[in-house]
Amino acid sequence: MKKKLVALNSKTRRVSGDAGSPPEKFLLDPVFPTAADVVALVRRIMADDRVRGSELLRAYYYDGPPLAGSELNPLSGKPYSFSGSYHSLNKRLQDSLARTPDFALRKGETVFRGWSLRTDVLAEIATSPRPLTASDLAPNVEQKGVDLRIGLDVAMLSVKRTVDRIVLVTGDSDMIPAMKLARREGLWVYLDTMGHGVRSSMIEHADYVFNSSAPPAVANQPAG
Repeated sequence: MKKKLVALNSKTRRVSGDAGSPPEKFLLDPVFPTAADVVALVRRIMADDRVRGSELLRAYYYDGPPLAGSELNPLSGKPYSFSGSYHSLNKRLQDSLARTPDFALRKGETVFRGWSLRTDVLAEIATSPRPLTASDLAPNVEQKGVDLRIGLDVAMLSVKRTVDRIVLVTGDSDMIPAMKLARREGLWVYLDTMGHGVRSSMIEHADYVFNSSAPPAVANQPAG
């Protein structure tokens, strides 16, 4: 019976580019996926005609740990806490997936990189200059090592021929080298972008692109 790998890229899930910290639009759009949503996504993929009847080796989920603690806002001098609702929801998601059968949680690193102006504030002061306030700043939080871990797992499973089909759930074009390697090793590489637009080069290096939407809580998160 055929096997395949389902690799879930965290960048497809995040609300904003700030990994591990409360995204700017989180208060406006509090939808956040749960482990059940991710499992439903994998089951939906497994039910597709292209892979129905295949044996699932394992679903890999990649993310950085949610940032905890606090940092001082340079304009107010007051601590900004990372341990709010977003932290709790993200930690619950990762902890639940780590205990889910046939899932493997792969963690990178999450690092605080200072402060920057919020995108909406930049647009506002470009047309109507005003003094900055503490609420105009957003923390810069960088996620490191996630793409590397995905690439290494794809390479290892491809070279060892542990699987013959790989499903990448991502909209991140950084995955193209890993996709090319897997195909050179003779594997079928399928792509699921969860309805998000991607670069044409990603489509070119996929053997098949799933044309269906993700469970609502996951689909509402724009690609990184």
